[in-house]
Amino acid sequence: MQKLDVSGNSFTGPLPSSLGGLEKLEVLRANGNQLSGSLPPELAQLHSLTEISLDGNGFEVRTREAWLSAAEVFSGLGTCGAAHQLGKAFPRAPC
Repeated sequence: MQKLDVSGNSFTGPLPSSLGGLEKLEVLRANGNQLSGSLPPELAQLHSLTEISLDGNGFEVRTREAWLSAAEVFSGLGTCGAAHQLGKAFPRAPC
């Protein structure tokens, strides 16, 4: 699978850690749901990911560990070269 778009489905709960097993995933769109919690560290295994859209959810980064986990995921996106819409909880890294 190269593209997963589950936008606007009113999904609740955390983003599944099993997404980290989708090795060839290039695009992940889960915006406009009611997802919450922290990003699973397994997302950092998505080395082919070029686009991630998670805005419009209830993700929170309250702990240092959660922020580091999210930062590891984003570092794989090539920062400025990738499209990422993450919402207020995840400030965009400077280019």
